[in-house]
Amino acid sequence: MSFEVTYTGLHKRLNWDILKIDTYFYSEFNTTNVIVSPVYDWNGSLEEELKIDVSMEEKYYEMINLLLKK
Repeated sequence: MSFEVTYTGLHKRLNWDILKIDTYFYSEFNTTNVIVSPVYDWNGSLEEELKIDVSMEEKYYEMINLLLKK
């Protein structure tokens, strides 16, 4: 089973990072096969706050470590 989900500015404002999304799908559906795609705006670019958020890279690193432990 796999999922492809979006990540928007709303997720960020609600403090749902990529690791939290991945953890949700693992706990609810017992799968680690989740693709998270950032949503582009009408101008074809990411929301400005997502462009400059380097903490996203840290979350990917944490998620990879979590998956390796599983």
